[in-house]
Amino acid sequence: MACGAVALLVVVCVVVVAGAGAGAQQTADDSVQSYEAHRWDTEDATGDLLTFDLADDEEDLKAPVKVFGYFPHWVHHKNPRLWRRLSWDLLSHFALFHFPLRPDGVIDESKAQIFGDSLHEIAQKAQDTDTTFLLTVTCFDETLHRYILSNDARRREVVENIVNLIGEYEADGVALDFEAIPVDQRTSFTLFVAELAVKAQEKDYEIVVAVPLLDYSDDHTAFDLKKITDAADFVFVMGYDVHHVGSVNTGALAPFDSVYASIDSLMDVIGPDNSEKVLLGVGHYGVEWLCAGDRAGAPVLARGSSLPFNEISKLVNDPEQGVRTDWSIDDQAPFFKRASDGYDQGGYSQGGYSQGQGGYSQGGYSQGQGGYSQGGYGQGGYGQGGYSQGGYSQGQGGYSQGQGGYGQGGYSQGGYNQAG
Repeated sequence: MACGAVALLVVVCVVVVAGAGAGAQQTADDSVQSYEAHRWDTEDATGDLLTFDLADDEEDLKAPVKVFGYFPHWVHHKNPRLWRRLSWDLLSHFALFHFPLRPDGVIDESKAQIFGDSLHEIAQKAQDTDTTFLLTVTCFDETLHRYILSNDARRREVVENIVNLIGEYEADGVALDFEAIPVDQRTSFTLFVAELAVKAQEKDYEIVVAVPLLDYSDDHTAFDLKKITDAADFVFVMGYDVHHVGSVNTGALAPFDSVYASIDSLMDVIGPDNSEKVLLGVGHYGVEWLCAGDRAGAPVLARGSSLPFNEISKLVNDPEQGVRTDWSIDDQAPFFKRASDGYDQGGYSQGGYSQGQGGYSQGGYSQGQGGYSQGGYGQGGYGQGGYSQGGYSQGQGGYSQGQGGYGQGGYSQGGYNQAG
């Protein structure tokens, strides 16, 4: 998922979420966890995201829509019973995160040990609730991508390993989260997905491929979306991280125009026959930066910090926090400001929350967790505010405001803190 988006995803990514690894196995996994952690509430995962009430005419949501969520091993480590509290009746896909590729191309299963006996119980729960149980295989290392994808024998070996892994864990398929793929491996990655699809179909396994926000009409990217979508069962568009903890300017994680343009180009490329294969991933987190001004787009002075969804809601709705809300015209997204304290120079902290517009995430913080697809276009994501469909969130009083995220901008280097 990169390595945002709820788990289940609660970055839904409901909680639920992805990374860059190079060198030794431990280093690679640490990089993935660090990269993904800013998208999720890893400190206080409560599992309440998919437990809202539905109107009578919305009870049978599983049939017409797809609700996809990643569930990471470190969230389970903190709360081993969290998976039991999810609203499985609303989920179409549960993707266990993650099984990274090691530098030798072998799949690392060590993180699965954290789940212990729960793995079999999760597989059984998925079967009982008609939820597709997927294993997330990840790779975020450009060198490793080239090593595996460019060699026919190594590529096919990884395909066989993935198929065997699915059977070993009683799963229904695989979610591929391959990021930082070199552009010169575009053809090789497409072949990899096609070869995996052939083997998976033999055993009736499902394939979901995560892809970043791009102009998909551009042939100079690593993703040939037409061929990938033809081969896979679904593509999961990571509709977040346009701005992130390492950005040089503040801004929304999912600016409306960026997400809309990417989905629009995707639909043009894949054609109407594949429209129902598109899942739109909606992040469930925000980012706060120390910055040089209190306006959206201000220069960043220090690396940002993650903002879990529930804390954003607390900050925005607590008068004692001194939070003021604002709107970014460029991003078409809301954010908040608050005075920074603890140091002489002070400043302001700005944080974003999500407001659905036409099903797309509008804030520095996306409200849904996971992807949601109906007729091809993602119409929102599931979160505590209900599911957004047709432009506004129908849960908890209309527009859903961010419900997670803690503002860490207590220190100041002269200037302002801003989060989106």
